[in-house]
Amino acid sequence: GGGGQGEADLTRLNALLAAVTQARGVYVAALEPALRGDVAPEALAMRQRFRLAEIRLEDHAFIVLSRIAGILEASGGAERLAKAPNAQWASLLAALTCGLRLLGLSVAAGG
Repeated sequence: GGGGQGEADLTRLNALLAAVTQARGVYVAALEPALRGDVAPEALAMRQRFRLAEIRLEDHAFIVLSRIAGILEASGGAERLAKAPNAQWASLLAALTCGLRLLGLSVAAGG
């Protein structure tokens, strides 16, 4: 596809990245409170499932970020962006914002 397809892909991937980042934030927040020693096995099992889901969301988010980077690179990379109007920076800045949020969530999750 041409530039229009790349922009459509970026829009779709950025929406996916934002959703995955938001979902991951919910899981990290749920995992934040420390467990006491007298926790029921069911609670431990649920916490383990939440942690596995959070890890899978993290993996998926970084795959999406990689795809966004690939599209940007294939469309001319930094050289094209340097000449692009401000509006075309929106996709890059949206992805960067999510990427930074993901790094923050990794620190919060201890990952």
